[in-house]
Amino acid sequence: CDAMNGWRPEGRSQHGVTLLELVITLTMVSLLALIAAQAIRLGSRSWERGEKRAEAEQRLRVVSEILTQQVASLHPARALVDGKPVLAFQGLPERIFFYSAPDGQGPLPYSAMVRGQAYFVDPGRGLVVQESYPLVEGAVALEPRGALHVVEPAVIRVRFRYLAPPPP
Repeated sequence: CDAMNGWRPEGRSQHGVTLLELVITLTMVSLLALIAAQAIRLGSRSWERGEKRAEAEQRLRVVSEILTQQVASLHPARALVDGKPVLAFQGLPERIFFYSAPDGQGPLPYSAMVRGQAYFVDPGRGLVVQESYPLVEGAVALEPRGALHVVEPAVIRVRFRYLAPPPP
């Protein structure tokens, strides 16, 4: 019988697949699945990085807006230095200190008082503000004496720039 030796008469179709065809098909499907999984993973990582970047930029905008509002409400408080009245403002590259007008927010009487504010980065705590109230403390000073309040813990460095050159 020629059919048992692998010979088939013409016109008869083959039914089923060989083991070699099955192995090749499974290999191709596995490679396609691997490529698809890597593409999904790459897309997911890219999405996460984009979300983190957008969140960091939003935090930066919020902190920038807070500082802009506070500096815009700058109060021309004067402190005595060597017996001379000077504007109570200190601007260093890594720190800024000034007095601002009352903001009307928070508990009375503090919300109705001029307050001194120093913004700087405290290692391990992030961007902080240290406040002082000259009416409570009895004098306008060039350094705040109050407690530190965290503004944004994610900030690790701050750099302030000023229009006027620093004094010699």
